[in-house]
Amino acid sequence: MSNSLSTRPSSVSPCGTRLLEPARLVAVAAALSGLHDKTATGLSELVDALAGTFPGATVALNLIWTNNSFVLASHGMPEWIVDAGGVPIGWAPCALVVKHDSPLIIDDTHDDPAHMDNPIVTVCGVRSYAGVPLHDTDGHLVGTLILMHTEPRAFKPADLPALTTAAAHATTLLSPSTGV
Repeated sequence: MSNSLSTRPSSVSPCGTRLLEPARLVAVAAALSGLHDKTATGLSELVDALAGTFPGATVALNLIWTNNSFVLASHGMPEWIVDAGGVPIGWAPCALVVKHDSPLIIDDTHDDPAHMDNPIVTVCGVRSYAGVPLHDTDGHLVGTLILMHTEPRAFKPADLPALTTAAAHATTLLSPSTGV
């Protein structure tokens, strides 16, 4: 197992998680309320392009609220999750990406005690996960850009930079000043 969680010092709310930080929640609400057809199209094109870079992967761009992970754009996501608009935050390894404001890689969820009983693993069959933080143009952590596979996968050193670059592009697409 080669799980890695890079952490860096930063402030967290008194409850020990960024999920409840008021400024972050305001930024997530602004991102949700600022969505329109051109933004949705751009985000869909972004995740589709990323899926081409990572064949067989489910790719999703999510906004993370206190109790839900909202799927804004996805490629390969199970239809029932798309129809529901996302999953409970307890199902989403994305919560750890937000908590630590850093990338998370899980090469094999079946080897990871923290995730092996997670419904995203047991119900959806996710065996590997890579996620990076998604910030708005003011630097607020609003979501994640993720890759998931139904097979264990050893992620390569170039995979995280590719995700981070795509997340920066998503930030531009979500920016109200771009007029997208």
